[in-house]
Amino acid sequence: MFYTANFGTPLTLSSGTMYALIVRPTANPTPGTYALTRSSTNVYAGGTRVAGASSGTVWTIPLTSGQSTDAGFKTYMNVGFSSSGTFVSSVKDANPDPLSSPNWGTVSWTADTPAGSAIQFQAAASNSAIGPFSFVGSDGTASTFFTNGGSLSQFNGNRYLMYRASFTTNDGATTPALHDATTCYTDTPVAVGTTLVMASATGVYGTTASLSATLTASSSGVSGKTVNFTLNGSGVGSGTTDAAGIATVLSVSLTGINAGNYPGAVAATFAGDSGYITSSGATALTVSRADQSIAFGALSNKNYGDADFALSATSSSNLTVTFAAAGNCSVAGSTVHMSGAGSCTITASQAGDVNYNAAVDVFQQFSIAKLGQTITFSQLGAKVAGDPDFAVAATSTSGLTVSFSANGNCTIVVATVHLTGAGSCTITASQPGNTNYSAATSVPRTFVIDPPGDDFTIAPTISAVTTTAGHPVTNHITITPNPVTTTALTFACSGLPAKASCAFSPNPVPPGSSVTDVVMTISTTASITSSQQPRPMYADWFAFASIGFVGMVAVGLRKRSRRLQIPGALAILILLSVVVGCGGRQRTAGTAGTPPGTSTVTVTGSTTSFTHATTFALTVN
Repeated sequence: MFYTANFGTPLTLSSGTMYALIVRPTANPTPGTYALTRSSTNVYAGGTRVAGASSGTVWTIPLTSGQSTDAGFKTYMNVGFSSSGTFVSSVKDANPDPLSSPNWGTVSWTADTPAGSAIQFQAAASNSAIGPFSFVGSDGTASTFFTNGGSLSQFNGNRYLMYRASFTTNDGATTPALHDATTCYTDTPVAVGTTLVMASATGVYGTTASLSATLTASSSGVSGKTVNFTLNGSGVGSGTTDAAGIATVLSVSLTGINAGNYPGAVAATFAGDSGYITSSGATALTVSRADQSIAFGALSNKNYGDADFALSATSSSNLTVTFAAAGNCSVAGSTVHMSGAGSCTITASQAGDVNYNAAVDVFQQFSIAKLGQTITFSQLGAKVAGDPDFAVAATSTSGLTVSFSANGNCTIVVATVHLTGAGSCTITASQPGNTNYSAATSVPRTFVIDPPGDDFTIAPTISAVTTTAGHPVTNHITITPNPVTTTALTFACSGLPAKASCAFSPNPVPPGSSVTDVVMTISTTASITSSQQPRPMYADWFAFASIGFVGMVAVGLRKRSRRLQIPGALAILILLSVVVGCGGRQRTAGTAGTPPGTSTVTVTGSTTSFTHATTFALTVN
């Protein structure tokens, strides 16, 4: 133990001078042991312990095992205040729990700083109580210092902290004094690290996809947290994690995204909070091709020879539908051509593209009926037995060859008719059809085969005649026997306008006549228009009665009076006649005649074996 002793008067010391510190009793000591602490070696090289019993007149150096020793003592000399010094604090321990982290607040102090003095603070932190500790100022470097109340946030997360106060003065008689220093900290719960894992995202082109992510901490799901989702960098909504840590956004539109695989296209982010650290995740988006269907309605049955027609079909994808044909038909683009009777199957297809799968083909079948046909076969004129063979001709609307058969007084080879005698002959034109045409209805043509002679020709002298309604007109018909007529030749006409008639002279032409000029007279009818003023029957009777009355008056009068009264009676009678005559009303009536216009008149001449006709124009004005 050290005892303190102060000099009553400060000593003046000179450099290089040895001074001794004497310890002695102030009175005769009582019997006993008095001891002091000494070293075991010579600690102070500039001095040694000495002892004497002659009140300081004689001194000896006690040896211990031949070694001088020193008494333990401390000396303090007041030479004034040092110009600088430091004070380093003890280690400050935030001592956080395992789920917390230190957040250092501020450093502040109370001190006296006389003029010419200053105190400056630096701090150091470490997660080890024994450091290392590197003292820095507010900007994190050793050349700066903290202000009073300055922030220690740069040391957040470090458990241990020390501060160092640096003292300076420029006057040895004055010094700054530090009374206290305070460091503040808060142990804040540590945010737990999280992991956000995206589930694979799939969808069909043009539809939607559901996005899902799982938020975990220490392999356990974290519930009640908001997870934000993006698709190709654009936000598509958020979801809240359930008990298993799963957040989901349903029905995210895939509009505008072609089918394919898009790595990292779908992402999710958890922003973090006071208890959990932010995390994010991403995954690929797979957009598959969409299915499509074809709308292709039933096709109506057709007839061979019908015009080409257009097909129409649509796909749910709006992609173009193509067509193929099988059977008795062909297709070019969307136009169908029927090549024959039978059946035709049209297949509608859509092969798909980058976004659509191929559609299921749609088949539509229709039948192609045989086309009907008709035969054109003109009437055959009368012949004379012995006439040379002649050809007949007929056509079918199908363009197929027409065949002929003969019945009666004739035969036919292919299309050449041979007359076998007088009588009649029927030539029948036939077309049996083929794979595309039905059989045509046969057309028979019958003609008379006259014995030699009795034939003639007929022709008008004038091809057109003109008349006025109500007036007759004539034309001359020339009959020429070919070579001779053997029976009477009679005439008839047709095609006359209304209210017109015809007559022939001679009619008939006798058998055996030579060339004959037959006069044909056409009679027409004029229109009649009449006007009259009828009066009632009573008016006529009234007039006659008046005459009788006047006559009786005249008879009954005497001769003299009769001469005077007759003129007056006549005047009355005339007046009554006028009045009665005016009592009726006028009426107009008429009869239509042959109408004006031009008609084609047919003149027919006939013998027993032959009939011929000729025509001319008749104009009625």
